[in-house]
Amino acid sequence: MAFAIAATGCTTTAPPPGAGQRAALWADERFAAPAATPDADAALAVSAAMRRYLDEQVRPLARRIGPRLALMQALFVRGRMLRLEYDASRTRTAAEAFDARAGNCLSLVMMTAALARELGLEVRFQRVDSAAAWTRSGGMYAYSSHVNVVLGPPRVPRHAGASWETGLTIDFLPPEDLRGHRTSAIDERTVRAMFLNNRAAEGLAAGDEATAYAWARAAIEHAPAFTPAYNTLALVHWRRGDAARAEVALRLALAAEPGNTRVLANLAALLGEQGHAADAAVLRARLQALEPRAPFADYERGRQALAEGRWTEAREAFERQLRRDEADDASHFGLALAALRLGNPAAAEQHLELAARHGATPAGRRRYAAKLAALKDRPPD
Repeated sequence: MAFAIAATGCTTTAPPPGAGQRAALWADERFAAPAATPDADAALAVSAAMRRYLDEQVRPLARRIGPRLALMQALFVRGRMLRLEYDASRTRTAAEAFDARAGNCLSLVMMTAALARELGLEVRFQRVDSAAAWTRSGGMYAYSSHVNVVLGPPRVPRHAGASWETGLTIDFLPPEDLRGHRTSAIDERTVRAMFLNNRAAEGLAAGDEATAYAWARAAIEHAPAFTPAYNTLALVHWRRGDAARAEVALRLALAAEPGNTRVLANLAALLGEQGHAADAAVLRARLQALEPRAPFADYERGRQALAEGRWTEAREAFERQLRRDEADDASHFGLALAALRLGNPAAAEQHLELAARHGATPAGRRRYAAKLAALKDRPPD
């Protein structure tokens, strides 16, 4: 069963499903209690360690240069205070990201927002539309919208209708990766739902259906208009063999976002699996019109070509995938393998370096670095 998880996805302006419609999705009796109880409030909660850090490290600097610049320096200036590491292995709360000094995009943004509010700053969240929004995890395809946070001035009473001053955008991607992409405001409820849904998607990828069900349900209850959580819950029911509830969840999601390609792909696959070939074909035609090329089609072709020893075809396929997403570490690694087989160790070394740079987790980056070191130590042919 191939399917796509949606993580940190889009919001919709359509009316959300009502309580009666949502009740048709629940199947508490079919799932054990999760190891950790979903808690939306924990996402942005400030810990004692965070307050102590602000008091000892940031506030003294803020008295000289202002709280916004002081926080930005704490986050980004080399050698100062925080040394953050990107780690997409799990979605941490703000406090967990602070303790680990690591997190994925959403975790680091939540940590920044929590620290900023503690400094008395106004914050607002933004979703960044990105052409390279599909990722892979454990054989599943996930769609992860990028988010950032804009820091406003210190909170002060202002007259009705007053507008924001120019905000300071804090983002954990390089500026060149964001150039040309549109942003749209999202509310805090959506951010908390993103956190809950990401935890659900991570549970599903790990085979923990109890966690996946509980956290996806919590995301829907917290923000009924947040479509990606319906997609995730559908996948939980589908994996558990409850095709009827899976279809209901996907149809609710599709009614809210008719152009959502993840939901279309999943519903088409589910209907096809249930023997509804004609209905599935209609959905696939809609999907083809919206997205003529599947997100990882070239990566899959490259991987297949590698397995069959067709090195030139593999190289060309990975190159096409990288034209779509130049930061895809798995494609850089595949291209390195193909280059090595084609007798080009310099290109192999270059793409291993890029794979190590773009790896989504510290462990993944270390694996690529070890392979790069082994390649450099290899005697010339």
